[in-house]
Amino acid sequence: MEWGSGAVLQSMFLELIRSLYQAARVGEGDEMIDRMKSAGSRGVLDKKAYFGCVKILCGIERIDHASSVFKKMKQGGCEPRIKSYDVLMGQLYAHKSQPC
Repeated sequence: MEWGSGAVLQSMFLELIRSLYQAARVGEGDEMIDRMKSAGSRGVLDKKAYFGCVKILCGIERIDHASSVFKKMKQGGCEPRIKSYDVLMGQLYAHKSQPC
């Protein structure tokens, strides 16, 4: 891979999205996903990329937003793997079982 190739730029955008989510800048992360989709980079937003985003969002306890990204994954034609369901359901269960 050479610098400036589409694959390098797409990887940089994925890393940027993950970094934005880790910094709890979820709106900006969503905007980057939408930009990638509109630029025709849907192939880069695969199961693995979406799983990484869902996992990060669950890790920072943004479970509702993780659910939203999970829905985007399915709407984008990516069938979630068991890992995606496991992470999301585990966090939903843990979040709902905590006393208010």
